[in-house]
Amino acid sequence: MRRPLAIVAALIQVGSLVGSLAPLPALAAPGGAQPPAETPAALEPGTVRFHLEIEGRRRNTPALFRLVDYDREGVLVCEQPCGVPVSTGDHYQVRDRNEHTLIASRPFTLDPTVRDVTASVRTARRRMYGAGLGLAMIGPVLAVSGSLLLGLGAAEGGPDGGKETLAGAVVLGAGIAMLVIGIPMIVAGRNRVKLRPGVPR
Repeated sequence: MRRPLAIVAALIQVGSLVGSLAPLPALAAPGGAQPPAETPAALEPGTVRFHLEIEGRRRNTPALFRLVDYDREGVLVCEQPCGVPVSTGDHYQVRDRNEHTLIASRPFTLDPTVRDVTASVRTARRRMYGAGLGLAMIGPVLAVSGSLLLGLGAAEGGPDGGKETLAGAVVLGAGIAMLVIGIPMIVAGRNRVKLRPGVPR
């Protein structure tokens, strides 16, 4: 009878010893304070940390391109959201990596006096840009043709000259209208960028 009791007592002592060796839970910092966050890496002189955020509807993935003399397409720096150091001594554009440079944003430089720069991008409207480009290309052709018809009609005179003058005026007006409509569509269809200091909101 004593032997089983001795075995039970030994097991209880072993369990107590194992419990005493278990790691203690980590103590919270006084006042519930969180551990300090990691500080961002230091930036080299002449660089800023560049960020990309999308404004409005997302139609593609904007990327930052550095413009160089030997490459018309530019050199890819980063894609949205970026967050990388870039030089303030270069010119840049924003576009999707699969888009042509014609639809890219206007070239811009970065402010060297700030630490972080965020570019709010309204991505390109490719259909609008394509339609505007078509109108802007056809418009001048019609305008020139209309001017020629006006000149011929004025030189010829008479009833036949009146018809040519009228046709020339109509064609010239159509060409000018296409230009007036097409150019704003090209501007509105391209990638557009607004720069501001700081990180994305």
